[in-house]
Amino acid sequence: MHADDLEEARLAVADRLSDLEAGLAQLSTNDLKQQVHSLKGLAAAYGLIVIESLCHGLEQRLASGRDDAAVLAYIDRMNDAAEDDRMDDASVIPALEAEIARHLHEV
Repeated sequence: MHADDLEEARLAVADRLSDLEAGLAQLSTNDLKQQVHSLKGLAAAYGLIVIESLCHGLEQRLASGRDDAAVLAYIDRMNDAAEDDRMDDASVIPALEAEIARHLHEV
C-alpha cells in the first residue's frame, strides 16, 4: 500500500467522522448503523485497526438500542486516535475503550 493511499484513507475517515457527528440527529437508526458499518469496512481495508475496533464496539452498542451519547463518545475517541495519528496502533485500543466507558458512566 502506498503512503498516499493510506493518507487518503485517513482523510476519508476524518471526513466521515465529521459528517457522522454533524448529521447524527438527522440520521435514522438504520442509516447510522450503515454509516458505522461502512466506516468499519473502510478502516479494515486500510489497516486502521483502532477505527475498525471502535466501530465494531459501537455496532455492538447500537445492537442493543440507539444512544447518541455513546455514539458521540465513540466518535470523540476515534477523532483522538486520528489527531494523534494512531489509527493503526492497536496498543491504544484498551485505553480508548476505557475512556468511552468512563465517559458513559459519568453521563
